[in-house]
Amino acid sequence: MTIALERVVLQAALDGLMPKKGKPRRWASPLDMAQELDRTVVRTPALDLINRTLVDVAEGREDRVLISMPPQEAKSTTVSRWFPLFYLSQISTATRIIMISYADEIARRWGAEVKRDFESFTGEDGAPDLGVTLRTDSRAAGRWQVEGDRGGMFLCWRRGFEYRPCL
Repeated sequence: MTIALERVVLQAALDGLMPKKGKPRRWASPLDMAQELDRTVVRTPALDLINRTLVDVAEGREDRVLISMPPQEAKSTTVSRWFPLFYLSQISTATRIIMISYADEIARRWGAEVKRDFESFTGEDGAPDLGVTLRTDSRAAGRWQVEGDRGGMFLCWRRGFEYRPCL
């Protein structure tokens, strides 16, 4: 399986919203965050490589990434769940992330996972607090926004040369 991460920060860069240097972070990387939020996440050399690359994307040192490795390396989970969660909570709530998949159910599933994480990790009941609240009027699994800023996720799928939103 191949995952293309096409300039996740493109819109932020165009809008002058790249993360400010020195912004305090609770987690240094998506994988650090994943391991604290989900104790079943196992660090492997392959995931460490993906993780370092995603940090480079988040910090503006990389603008295009192609990840290609064998199945079951957790690359989809790292890139499609943990990276958007990390980016929106640790780097910039102003960033609008678009995720495109070959099937609407796949895209919707990842959007729902990230959305559920934001709804779950609010600091209540001893859970870590991501510091991000979702807008109450924009909470569908296929599209949602953060409260107080313009960032969020929009999920769509591709059929041939046509892109369709996940509603």
